[in-house]
Amino acid sequence: GRPDAIIAMAELEEHLGKPDRAREMLDEAWATCAQGSIEIALRRIAIERRAGDLEKCEALLARFATEAPDATARTFLSRQYAHFCEDVLGKPEQGCDMLLQAWEAGRRDVSFLTELVALIARCGNSLTWA
Repeated sequence: GRPDAIIAMAELEEHLGKPDRAREMLDEAWATCAQGSIEIALRRIAIERRAGDLEKCEALLARFATEAPDATARTFLSRQYAHFCEDVLGKPEQGCDMLLQAWEAGRRDVSFLTELVALIARCGNSLTWA
């Protein structure tokens, strides 16, 4: 199916009070026809955000950032994970770890490097280097 149609149907299901059905639809889309779709990933995370389950949001972001099949999606989702960890969870070290893993996996664009260096600076001495 088309990711935009799946998203619309999932939004409708959630609006009708069936968030579990919306979750299933988006999870199935990620696993099959829309793996790597940043929009599918963000919509799926948003359901948990609205439900107040920050732990699930973190787990989904980490999963999507590592499972995305293309480098652009992995980079974007890694950055989203880092922002979420720092801004929402107050755990910038976790976000920094994800960005460092992304760097080690070959992500080398200038804006990514700038964001990584800035986060390392904000983490200060709390980072442990492997």
